[in-house]
Amino acid sequence: MGGLAPRHQGRRVLTAREKRDDARSARHRFDIPFLARRLVSAIDWLKQRPDTANLPVCLFGAETAAAAVLPAAAERPERISAVVSRGGRPDLIHGDLNRIQASAAPYDSPLGTGTTTPPRARS
Repeated sequence: MGGLAPRHQGRRVLTAREKRDDARSARHRFDIPFLARRLVSAIDWLKQRPDTANLPVCLFGAETAAAAVLPAAAERPERISAVVSRGGRPDLIHGDLNRIQASAAPYDSPLGTGTTTPPRARS
C-alpha cells in the first residue's frame, strides 16, 4: 500500500491481563486518558520504525475509542494527518480539540438510519 501504514490496534491496546480484568470490571474500556496514552505510545512506536517513520498516521475511533483518539491526536499533532471519530462524546474533551492540527471528521448515524454523514470537517 504505497504511502500508507495500515495498523489496526483495536482491542490490542490492552494486555492479556488487562483484557481479563476489563472483562470483569470494565475498568479500562471507559478510562479515556489510559486509552489515549496507549494510542500515543503506538504513534511513538510508528515514528521509531524506519519503515513507518515518515508515513502519515490517521486515527479512527468508535464509541469509547472515539473519545480516546482525540486526545491522542492532540498529544502528537505533528504526526497525525486525519482523525475520524464515530459516536462517543467528543464534547467531554473539548480542551484537547483545539490542539488537533489534522483534519477531523466526527460522524454518527442519525436516527439509527445506518447512514453516516460528516457534520463538519476541519482542515
